[in-house]
Amino acid sequence: MLKIKLFIPFLFFTALITFNACKHDSPVPEGPTVSFKEHVLPIINGNCSAAECHPATGGEFPLVSYNDVIKNGEIKEGNGKDSELIKVLKETDDSERMPPPPSAPLTANQIQIIELWVAQGAKNN
Repeated sequence: MLKIKLFIPFLFFTALITFNACKHDSPVPEGPTVSFKEHVLPIINGNCSAAECHPATGGEFPLVSYNDVIKNGEIKEGNGKDSELIKVLKETDDSERMPPPPSAPLTANQIQIIELWVAQGAKNN
């Protein structure tokens, strides 16, 4: 009887380790496919262009097209941590964040959409 009492926890522990060892992190976060044209560009146009930091007519660092966002946002496809756009959107220091005050910062959901787009390879879709 003692052997059975010791065997059951051992079996449970072994199964737990086995199933956890089989998990692999996906290189691309799970979630819906984020479209640049349908999801990302409207966020940028509605916030960055509206704040006049990156006006729709161009300016020093335009963000009006896919190529503008990739180049001027210093997007590292698949790597949000090294993408300048993600860094400035998540910045908590008002003097560093984009869009700057008095504009409101992007919502957590808006930032998450852009981060997911970058993680999915920042495709021009």
